[in-house]
Amino acid sequence: MQRQAYRPTTKWIITVEQINKLESIGMIWNINEYQFQKKYKEAHKYFNEHGNLLISNQLKYGTTELVSWIRFLRYLYKNSKISNERINKLNNICMIWDSW
Repeated sequence: MQRQAYRPTTKWIITVEQINKLESIGMIWNINEYQFQKKYKEAHKYFNEHGNLLISNQLKYGTTELVSWIRFLRYLYKNSKISNERINKLNNICMIWDSW
């Protein structure tokens, strides 16, 4: 409910004091962006260690299954549902957009 109240288009009001208190205990306002950044960091770490993102289907890396995430990103890309900002960021770690 606090995330909804935080949006400027909502009818609920959340005060700056409430926002500060929630942020002090780790409130994440944009869960989608948070999850993307978390998974991106794992992919970036994998890229730094291996020089590519050609991750084995059986391999779990960190807490996120990168294979599934990368497949999902390819799906989004194929259907034009991923931002150019994210595409560019992933291209920096040699994202392969075609299936391999």
